[in-house]
Amino acid sequence: CDWSSDVCSSDLIAFIDPPYDFSGWDALLAVLDVPLVVAESDEPVVAPAGWEVVRTKRYGRTHVTTLERVG
Repeated sequence: CDWSSDVCSSDLIAFIDPPYDFSGWDALLAVLDVPLVVAESDEPVVAPAGWEVVRTKRYGRTHVTTLERVG
């Protein structure tokens, strides 16, 4: 799916592992049509409007953030 130009959809969950310096989380999450996202990053992912952080766990320099769609 080309997240920058269209809506991505799935049934249940999206696992996202972009480059660590990725800064487009708000735009990416806005086009995903899933209730749950597991995201890898160099920092914990901050939940934008419409999302809630369920869990953040650090593994070395990797942060895995689980976000749930709200509303």
